[in-house]
Amino acid sequence: MNQILVPLNLRSDYLNLIQYATSISAKSYAHITLLYVGGRALLKGSGNFVYDGEQAPEDLYQKIRSPKIRQAIEAICTEFHRKEISFRFKFVSGFSLNEVIRETHRESYDMVLLGTHRNTGLRGYVQGAFAAKVIGEVETPVFVVPAKSRYNEIQHITYAVDLTDYDPNVIRQVKTIASMFDAKLSITHVNRSEEMEREQYLLSLERTIADTLDYPKVYYKFFDDSDPFRGIVKFVNLNNSNLVAMISRKKFSWRNFFSRKSMTRRMPEEVAVPVLAFNKHTV
Repeated sequence: MNQILVPLNLRSDYLNLIQYATSISAKSYAHITLLYVGGRALLKGSGNFVYDGEQAPEDLYQKIRSPKIRQAIEAICTEFHRKEISFRFKFVSGFSLNEVIRETHRESYDMVLLGTHRNTGLRGYVQGAFAAKVIGEVETPVFVVPAKSRYNEIQHITYAVDLTDYDPNVIRQVKTIASMFDAKLSITHVNRSEEMEREQYLLSLERTIADTLDYPKVYYKFFDDSDPFRGIVKFVNLNNSNLVAMISRKKFSWRNFFSRKSMTRRMPEEVAVPVLAFNKHTV
């Protein structure tokens, strides 16, 4: 992993997001790009601005209008310098959603880290839709950190897999993350058909994945539930998972803005751990 993009809302919850970005970068030596959209309102002067973490930060601090935002940026820079994290800040004018998507096209990123927020009502729907839109539009895996989560070292990853839509490239990427943290990896399939033989499905799952996965801490979990989403949420909550990995199979559209059908949109709302979402066209 070489490049991580972290869109940052400095007026909302972001501390957990920074902790996960720091942890992943420390394990992978990846360079972090912190992207703040709305530069004209934040910075003195006009135009976009890029601060390279290797430069003295005083010029950056002097450009920031808000003392509160300046304090937050100073704290982030200080923490990254202390932990020797390679990073830069990019301040861009524009509409946040469009600029995040454009940034993934401008440069080659290996992961996008997004945070959600504690808003309720319409604003809550907008923030949930933002993450879903990014997941559906970018080719990069998206690591979503729910606002209600608390940072925990990644020690157990649950990969929610559907045998009918198995992607060996995705499982290899999940394995890479697990290896990075030396984490336990639970390959989990929920069978909604009670007529299927449990043993047959489990053996099929193991054979399919074993062809592409060689990892000593992998475990296979199989169980029945009439609602696969509910089954995964129960497993995550009962088995101390620190990360849920899953494939996003349907692109977001504003027509389903209020829809509750998308698992990748619902999951960060239902669990208190990050969700790593892979667009079906990723890799």
